Amino acid sequence: MSKGRKKRRQQIKRKQLDRKQNQNSVSVKSNPNAYTLHAFKRQVRLAEIEDIIDVEAVFNRAVELAKNSKYESEAFRIVVLPKQHNEKWGDQSNGDELWSMARLQNLITFMFRRSTQPKTCASLRVKKVTIL
Repeated sequence: MSKGRKKRRQQIKRKQLDRKQNQNSVSVKSNPNAYTLHAFKRQVRLAEIEDIIDVEAVFNRAVELAKNSKYESEAFRIVVLPKQHNEKWGDQSNGDELWSMARLQNLITFMFRRSTQPKTCASLRVKKVTIL
């Protein structure tokens, strides 16, 4: 394949990716609350550990962290729990840490994660990992 043809293919792929990202960001950025419906529904998960943490305070903190994020995507370890939540190998979210995920300055979701799992950008599929 010639250099010119290869370069043209790369330009087309880049434009397609940019177009796709712009389509995704329009729907997310239009949310004045800075969280998605999915993140709001994840509060149910937080209610499972209501006796350990203040759910409303944790949710509000995660929203503020997402709003102030300077990265396209960022993961925040919000809380370290005193013990494992749910069964280790069950079909429910489980772990001894509570994480929030932000994309384009919007809170996307919460998840439980085991402290033994890697805390890298690659493993969490984000640009930045912040451990609080």
